[in-house]
Amino acid sequence: MLAQHQWSIIQASILASSTVRSPYPLLLSEVILNCAAPTLINALATSGLRAVYCQCVPRTILEEDSLNVTDDHAPESALCVWKELAEIAPFADGRVHLGFAVDNLYLPTGQLQELYTELRSMDAKIITSHGAAGKAFGDAPSAVQLLNNAGLLGPDILISHANFPKDGDAGLLATHDASVSSTPNTELQMGYPPVALMPEFRPLASLGVDCHSWGSGFMPGQMRLLLQHARTERSHRLEKEG
Repeated sequence: MLAQHQWSIIQASILASSTVRSPYPLLLSEVILNCAAPTLINALATSGLRAVYCQCVPRTILEEDSLNVTDDHAPESALCVWKELAEIAPFADGRVHLGFAVDNLYLPTGQLQELYTELRSMDAKIITSHGAAGKAFGDAPSAVQLLNNAGLLGPDILISHANFPKDGDAGLLATHDASVSSTPNTELQMGYPPVALMPEFRPLASLGVDCHSWGSGFMPGQMRLLLQHARTERSHRLEKEG
């Protein structure tokens, strides 16, 4: 729960910054630090960006010596702070919206549906999840498949990365107007080919920087990196074709 003085600070700060205007298109801020949600929203409001702040389920440390953690996705606990934020969202004259990040799509279907129902009932702008596959993940179902099987795909769904997609994933996203954020810097570092320029994903994909603590937050740099990868792939294909 957020204390009353925290609400006073966040509301005053957002009001003070609400006159800032940005010429740039919508950016997604997938921030996962929950303990400082008011501060992070204040920062987005002050920046002048049009953004969506996506809080995630808080992780609780079980054993400090081993740093074992757990997370509770039950709506009554997972959305405790988020619901308070949702009551006063959007912020900065509608420039900063509120979303949520769900990174445990292997929950029981009923629990997952309950969580998404709560989020949508309070107008979550975006619900985002990491999506990755390949040998490192043991050929598990994709995030797209899991959400589709639970009946939860929709235009408010944004899959981060979506590497090594399963057959039909692009079609499912297109059918439900869902989208993908491709982050070349992170994906190429991990050996995951970005999906952004795959023909079936191109209409569904946007570009992101993932996190600027790891790589460049300069969007044209991400664009150049994606083009470099595409040129390398094309050269390899032409070489094989002779």
